[in-house]
Amino acid sequence: MEGIVYKYHGINEFLENLIKDKSIWHSTADSFNDPFEFKSVLVENENRNDIKSWLNSSSKKLEEDQLNQITDYWCERKSEMSIMLTEQLSEKLRTGGVSCFSWRHDNLLMWSHYADNHKGVCLEYNIAYAPTFFKDLLQVKYIDNYPNIDYVKLGSKAITEIITTKSSHWAYEEEYRSCKRVSGSHLFDIKSLRSIIFGCRTSEAEILRIINFVKSLGTDYEHINFVKVFPKPNEFGLTFKYLELNNLDQEEFPLVK
Repeated sequence: MEGIVYKYHGINEFLENLIKDKSIWHSTADSFNDPFEFKSVLVENENRNDIKSWLNSSSKKLEEDQLNQITDYWCERKSEMSIMLTEQLSEKLRTGGVSCFSWRHDNLLMWSHYADNHKGVCLEYNIAYAPTFFKDLLQVKYIDNYPNIDYVKLGSKAITEIITTKSSHWAYEEEYRSCKRVSGSHLFDIKSLRSIIFGCRTSEAEILRIINFVKSLGTDYEHINFVKVFPKPNEFGLTFKYLELNNLDQEEFPLVK
């Protein structure tokens, strides 16, 4: 995957730790605010070939007789198996980690909801500078109903399907998600952090403090641009002005089409 993604953030100790430690926190599913997050409907699969394939992929290679016996047991007790699969999915969601990004830097609602009512920042990342970190970046799709998940057929892709599906109410976020097998902090290459964009309500004192903080961290951070947001005078929208241009990834700050 190539391109630019953005992360909205309040100005706090967690932001400073993100920058200083070169790491981004990935939260577990149960810590997200939306009660509908990661919901799904488990489909009961009674196809014997699908069940056999799933059993062989999730355990040591079984003899044909064993495989047939377990498959028979599965089909006879499909409700019990559904409960077991649901628990397995829940456990993977409890231990895995997710961090949220957006394709847009000029979304008024995102600035309001995730950047402390326009008093925070939006971090610009160039994926090309951190391909290892961003290899797990997935685009979110938005639908009206819970996704139907056939865990037996999808296997490991079932988790991906659940993590990357949200209610259509959230479509304005144009979200991408970094998905890791374990939650917690994950290191990224600081070269990928290309700009720190300050909201239109971020105070001059806070802007100066963050700029000085970043510069105090040494030469690894000299490439970072500093940008200020301003409301457009005659329409609902934002404009962007460089406070300091320290890298030339683009001649001017990119405008979302």
